[in-house]
Amino acid sequence: MVTMRGCVRFVITCAALFLPQPAWPQERPLPDPATFFAKVRERLQPDEARQSAYVYTETARRTLLDGRGRTRSEVVRVSESYPGLGPIARRWDRPIVRDGKRVSEAEIKKLDAERYKEAEKYARDLKNPAKVREMARERDREYVEAKAAVDDALNVLTVTMVRRESLQNVDAIVLTFTPRANVSARTRGGRAVQAFSGTAWVGEADHELMKVEVEAIKPLRIGLGLVASLSKGSKASFERRRVDGDEWLPARATYDIAGRLLLFKGLRERSSIEYTDYRKFGVDTSAVVSLPPQ
Repeated sequence: MVTMRGCVRFVITCAALFLPQPAWPQERPLPDPATFFAKVRERLQPDEARQSAYVYTETARRTLLDGRGRTRSEVVRVSESYPGLGPIARRWDRPIVRDGKRVSEAEIKKLDAERYKEAEKYARDLKNPAKVREMARERDREYVEAKAAVDDALNVLTVTMVRRESLQNVDAIVLTFTPRANVSARTRGGRAVQAFSGTAWVGEADHELMKVEVEAIKPLRIGLGLVASLSKGSKASFERRRVDGDEWLPARATYDIAGRLLLFKGLRERSSIEYTDYRKFGVDTSAVVSLPPQ
């Protein structure tokens, strides 16, 4: 199911793809736009691809607010995230803390046993040529759909190279992006992109996307508004950090959103997701996760 967070993450992924307008004059000239962005595209990868070789700890905090911005409830969830089984499978989250309390050992053992059965089934499927062909077709279909959405997004944003800034002790090129006027999107992803404007920071030397901030400049309807709608003014940000010397991996995402679910249920939410304790995935990879601070 398409979610509001999913739409925002698609915008973040696409933000570094677009050729900018000429830079503003400044003391040290900014990079040549065409050359710079050609190298950015070579380095650009979805988060899922970058994280596919890693296990990490994910700490999610979700705060629901009332109409005046006061806290109604807060939920804290901590989990270990493992690579999925196969190239198209989603990652597996092993719960450690739920609602601020540690998940019981009995429940974790039960989930581990279920996961082991899934792994056994996947191993059997790899020995079945028909199953392998089916997985290959599904992988190709998802690739074609994703490429179409990104290509569509390329046509709907105007990006301007603005200035140079230091971020995480790295020289970064700052970009601003906004939807182009009178351009129609053909895909769901392209239509989502048209609802946002924002700012992106890209490493000047290694051409890595380091940070993105976006804001909805018009309402975004999901499922024709029947599933959900995102209100104008909703904001999100996303940051990466360097891991293992040169790999830039997700570090933190924040959301401050308002909207509606299923036509009638109002929603106002402030949430964050932190990605920590990255380590290369192996058969025996595990960790002891502590309770999150208040």
